[in-house]
Amino acid sequence: NPEYCVYHAYIQLLKGDAAFGVTEARALVKKCDGNTFLLLTIAEILMTAGNYGEADSLAKKVGKTCPENDNVNAILAHSAYAQEDYLTAENKARKALEINPLNAYAKTALIKIAIRNGRYSLAEEIATGVLVAAPEYSLGHANLGDVYFVQGRYALAEVEYGQTQQLMSADTKGARLRKARMAFIDERYQEAVKILEDIT
Repeated sequence: NPEYCVYHAYIQLLKGDAAFGVTEARALVKKCDGNTFLLLTIAEILMTAGNYGEADSLAKKVGKTCPENDNVNAILAHSAYAQEDYLTAENKARKALEINPLNAYAKTALIKIAIRNGRYSLAEEIATGVLVAAPEYSLGHANLGDVYFVQGRYALAEVEYGQTQQLMSADTKGARLRKARMAFIDERYQEAVKILEDIT
């Protein structure tokens, strides 16, 4: 069943086996042709693994047949952000939210953009709003933790990062970065350095 295969690929990616997740996801594209949800989930796998161009292409392909799908724009927003095209990222995130004001994935792109622009109050406001609507959304906690971390509000960052780990134990690059930040907060500097060196 292609749907179960897509979920399996995503789970393996979250467990840290990005190579398997991406290989499996690529192999499933043809099998999932015509299934908007599964194709966008594959695009999200590619996006999470750092294959931004592929994620972008797949989301655009889906967008040709489903231009009003909010997740198409949310994935394009994250892809643009990862490639440092912040204007496009913001425009795509806002387009996703025009279609679906509850799209938390699009809101996380806006949080990242606000942090990058030094608009911490706005970033915190968006992140808090995401968690009011979806308190168990682990990425929402991760992003709120990021807002606190960049401001040096480490106690609050630690709480949010802890919530993220409790809700979803992942071993992606983002999860490892946050583990390094947790080690930094706890003054375990050598451990933080080791994690960051492994990521790079």
